[in-house]
Amino acid sequence: MAITDILIAFFSAAIESYELNFAFASLIFYEYILCFSEEVEYFWTGSWLPSRFLYLAIRYMSLGYAVFSNIIDYSTIQVSRSLSNLKFDVQHQTPPHQPTSLTHAALLIKLFAFVIPISMLCQSVITLRIWFLFSRQIAIKIFAVALLVATAIANTLLLALQWNSIQYGLSHPQISTSSSFAWVYVPSLLSHTILFALKVYRFLTSPARMQSDSLLWGFVKEGMFMYVFAMASLLFGVVGLAMVEPSQLSVHIPAAISSPIVALVSISVCRVMLSIRSVAATAHVDPEWLLNHAELSRVHWRRGSVDGEIIVEAGQFTTSLDTKHPRGLPWGLDVFLVHKRRKFLFRH
Repeated sequence: MAITDILIAFFSAAIESYELNFAFASLIFYEYILCFSEEVEYFWTGSWLPSRFLYLAIRYMSLGYAVFSNIIDYSTIQVSRSLSNLKFDVQHQTPPHQPTSLTHAALLIKLFAFVIPISMLCQSVITLRIWFLFSRQIAIKIFAVALLVATAIANTLLLALQWNSIQYGLSHPQISTSSSFAWVYVPSLLSHTILFALKVYRFLTSPARMQSDSLLWGFVKEGMFMYVFAMASLLFGVVGLAMVEPSQLSVHIPAAISSPIVALVSISVCRVMLSIRSVAATAHVDPEWLLNHAELSRVHWRRGSVDGEIIVEAGQFTTSLDTKHPRGLPWGLDVFLVHKRRKFLFRH
């Protein structure tokens, strides 16, 4: 392929990447506007729990990424346009002008200040859900945290090792680069798969009465949606980065910008966090209580017909109900015990 054809392909791919990036940035802002009222209600007040910190960090880092990434992609288009208008040394087949060090620095900031931190924060949310779903199984909790740390280290090391290759690819779009850069997304892909498998395991090993419960099934369904979005975006990144031939720039460059990964994963995670906050607010309970295996498995219960009520079948109790104990049912919750058509009201 002639050098001019390669540069035309590079310029076209840069424009397509900018359009794709702009589309996902618009999606991030659109979803932010839709959920802003819920965000204010559930996350702008109260104590600084891990879930609150994670939500706000993911939300506003993704917004910052959307703005910063569009600025960088627009600059890349300008560099590509300047390259396409230059005359090249036919003998060396190398353009006399290369992208500036400012472009490299901007890409460094984009990857290490936005893409990796946002990805790790999203995985931290999933790890936190695993922590509460397996509250009695210390080994699984330690494994989930260790997996999070290992993934963060692996992502950072792989990206650092491939940095020279990334810079060379930016400076020499006419030369095929190494496909090893595709390995950068593999640790995240594997960790999302393992964490989703743990959620499914938690559901399958639960008693039959809990499997039919709408709350537990809702957690699995939400995890399924998060997993689908994460896997789709990560697979797009892996496959696209593995296509390194000059003729495949139209796929390689859009995969390298990481916008689908940041947008889809952050939006799905934020939606799930808002969902569980909404359910907790409706039932007047703490969100952690909903995810806690010890609390869910304590009794056989369902929601009442009135907001803030839970119906508990007395015949399912294996231990006495202590309504004043801090590890008992949540404060502020009205509990009706149904036994032989009689209802006993407990108020905290």
